[in-house]
Amino acid sequence: MRIAISIISRDLKKNLSQKARLVASMIRPLLWLFIIGSGFNQIVDIENSGNYFSFLIPGLICMTALFTGVVSSMSIVYDKEFGFIRLLYLSPSPFIIILIAKMVSAALIAIIHMLIFSIIALLFGFLDITIIYNPLFLISLILVGLLSSIIGLIISAFSGTVENFATTMNFIIFPLFFLSESLYPSDGLNIIFKSFIDINPFSHAVIIMRESLNNHFNFHSFLYISFCIVLGLIISFYAHSRESKIINKISK
Repeated sequence: MRIAISIISRDLKKNLSQKARLVASMIRPLLWLFIIGSGFNQIVDIENSGNYFSFLIPGLICMTALFTGVVSSMSIVYDKEFGFIRLLYLSPSPFIIILIAKMVSAALIAIIHMLIFSIIALLFGFLDITIIYNPLFLISLILVGLLSSIIGLIISAFSGTVENFATTMNFIIFPLFFLSESLYPSDGLNIIFKSFIDINPFSHAVIIMRESLNNHFNFHSFLYISFCIVLGLIISFYAHSRESKIINKISK
């Protein structure tokens, strides 16, 4: 347990001390909000959402988590290159504890960034002050943060270098983002695109975030996201544990 706390503390201090990364993570959703959102708000009428901004905000909150959580999980690849992860592999603690600690640290960073963006949106009047007292919003933040971090862990499990991670990340997170309900509703799309959106776990993350802001809870999306998180953790554990076994054999 002590090693897990140490890993989480180390990753939080390392990431939160990088002010430039925090600012950069806010610029992307704010550009979508003020530039793309303002343009689309004039021409797009979203049924039952009031205006396009109301539809867009939940997707941008989740986008902040997706990019931040995945990039934060890249610390495993850095640790591989600099040898720190080998020390963790050789530690007496079960490797699943190390992996969960990495997942939790990346999720916490994603949640913090989501909260910062939500506060900015609140200050500009895009969100209602009642979200502060909304427990469903908090549950959504936790789920989206965990999902984003587990996506990053899966990518890091199959990336030997930072360059490979960056390339693989772009091939995964952009389809996840654009093939979701972040920017547009899936109603009316052809069956192929709608099928991709329906099986996309990030799309369910947007749905559960959007409904939580309206004081509703989508239990189906909750179960689907929870299943994807558990499945992703199993895949990550299997992929990383193979490497840890190889290192343990070499060390002996």
